Amino acid sequence: MFSKTIKKIINNFSRKKNVKMFMIDSNILINYVGKNMDETTEDLFYEILENYKIVSSILCLMEVYQGARDKSHREHIDRAIEQLRKLGLKILYGISEKESKLAFKIFHNFCLSHGTSNCSIIIDRLLTAQSINKNLILVTDNIGDFNYIENLKSLRLKDLRKINL
Repeated sequence: MFSKTIKKIINNFSRKKNVKMFMIDSNILINYVGKNMDETTEDLFYEILENYKIVSSILCLMEVYQGARDKSHREHIDRAIEQLRKLGLKILYGISEKESKLAFKIFHNFCLSHGTSNCSIIIDRLLTAQSINKNLILVTDNIGDFNYIENLKSLRLKDLRKINL
């Protein structure tokens, strides 16, 4: 299944050379802020920031800040996010009615089979709806949280190496 996803995305890229747009999930941002990326992954992250349209949702930023331990840590997060914004990260601040309805539909369809025990599931569904609606490829290290959702294109950050950037 994974290789089909990679092939489909590569084919889409070759047909639409100017449309390489990625939605960055909170776990990628958390790893970046926490300096939990190996050097190769961090270099790849910088490369896509410099060369492609990269967005993240305000919801993802809220998840990042949720992990702040104290004021000093929050200020560290502020600096890291500001650095990413200077490198080209754009933040999506709103969610449309269409995206809200799609998020609810996904949530409703999978709430029994895929759990709803915490608010991050709700944020994931909103992020999924934004990605589908805006035709963005979701970059996440939690691919299993998303791979069963129809019409969503998603990849792990390290798998972007397989695409000819």
